[in-house]
Amino acid sequence: MLHSCIKDQSEGYSGDKVPYGNKTRTKIEGVVLEYGTRKPLANVMVFLDETHYAPFSGGGTFYPIDTTFTDTEGKFVYDFKHIPDEDHLFWDYQVRTEPYLYYPDEYEMESGYQYKNKELIVEPYSFIRAHIKNVNPFDDEDYIFVSIGGATGESFKGRNIDEINIFFLKGNKKIKILTRLDRNKIETEKIDSIYINGHDTLDYDIFY
Repeated sequence: MLHSCIKDQSEGYSGDKVPYGNKTRTKIEGVVLEYGTRKPLANVMVFLDETHYAPFSGGGTFYPIDTTFTDTEGKFVYDFKHIPDEDHLFWDYQVRTEPYLYYPDEYEMESGYQYKNKELIVEPYSFIRAHIKNVNPFDDEDYIFVSIGGATGESFKGRNIDEINIFFLKGNKKIKILTRLDRNKIETEKIDSIYINGHDTLDYDIFY
């Protein structure tokens, strides 16, 4: 990671960014927080990504060029000399983190500026272990659709359904559970909501 002794130019500044290093350098000071609790995450890897692309090409693909780790307060700093844009080639940069058992977050920067107190907020994995069982079968055309947490959902058909399914979710939030049942040509729909903590696994019965 490249550091600099360039003076902090943000004194008295209250906006999103301020020109930095005569716009030949880019600096970002950020923190990685857990969604819902705002708990700072220590010793988490933060990537500095770069991409380049031709004008009117629709952009390029980011690839990592450096890594650093958050401190005990979840904070990190990048201070680097960026590649300036040219007439035929543009360069962009972002910071990104993908902590273990969290969904990733990233922030794209405009080169030549200093950014302060930028938050990367990562949502923790959570799981629901759903027991789906047809306890009142009518015939082999019995059908139920299950969607948990706004996911695409899964369908089950038959009189002998008795399955355990694991649904991957984002924790520290309230989620909706939708079931849509079609039995004996009668359709019924039910919506339930539950709160799930980060990194938790909840058991949930869907008996129909």
